[in-house]
Amino acid sequence: MMSHERDADNRGEEQSPTLLVGVSRPETTAGLMELAWCLASRAGYHVIATHVVEVPPQANLGAVRGSREVVQAREKLLGAIREAAGRDVPVKGVVEIARDVGEGLISAAEKQGAELLLVGYSEMRDDEAGESGERRFDRVMHRVARSTKADLVVARFRREQVESILLPINTGLNIAVSGKLARAISLAREAPVTLLHLLAEDETEHEVRTGLEDVLEDNDMADLGELVIEEPPDDLEPLQHMLELVNRHDLAIVGADPRPSIAESLFGSWAERIAREAECTVLVVRAKSVEDKG
Repeated sequence: MMSHERDADNRGEEQSPTLLVGVSRPETTAGLMELAWCLASRAGYHVIATHVVEVPPQANLGAVRGSREVVQAREKLLGAIREAAGRDVPVKGVVEIARDVGEGLISAAEKQGAELLLVGYSEMRDDEAGESGERRFDRVMHRVARSTKADLVVARFRREQVESILLPINTGLNIAVSGKLARAISLAREAPVTLLHLLAEDETEHEVRTGLEDVLEDNDMADLGELVIEEPPDDLEPLQHMLELVNRHDLAIVGADPRPSIAESLFGSWAERIAREAECTVLVVRAKSVEDKG
């Protein structure tokens, strides 16, 4: 275990919500720690970075504590801590030893009492049985989401700058977590937020606006940004229209579909396609309440 702490008084830290950041790849570390800084500085999160060292079934978990893999894990965590130190964010680093990444993240989230788990999208390799890397990553995250008490956010980074934020909204279960993320990032990066709803065929703008304004008020989001309600053009699939709107911004925060089918990804077809095809950075949010009610 390692930590970087400020000398300042941290007596209020115990009351702060805990953000657990899964650090695995150097190319996502800077982006993850930037998000951690936004949440720590603007939403009061206490930040813990963790790296999971996977141990094969035939090996003893305790026997690898001084291994080369653990040393490398500590080096990755030190890199994350240095990223945070440049922003004056106190970060604790924890190496988690487990049979697989999913088990390690679940264990770390439980031990640290994490309320929010943040990971970067991982380009996993296809396995020997032919399962795609994307499907393997989705399967791991599905297990994590169902087994922790933490809300889950998966980040896919494409742009460093954040000058505008798009938050597609409905009355779904992810709105409170998505709103908290949007507000923290907006305040930290001084970036305006646009809240967007695409009308379905059976919806009217007046009814939708009234309902969404009530939801935003209930979730302390009434002042978050401009609420835009659009009807998709007839000659364009709604998801394609959404992608065009998403690409006008630097960051999109997308809530997972509440109940994706077995054939879809953990996050549902819309969220998964936006994360995969958008030209901007995308945060996909799956609130724990989705799993509780799923």
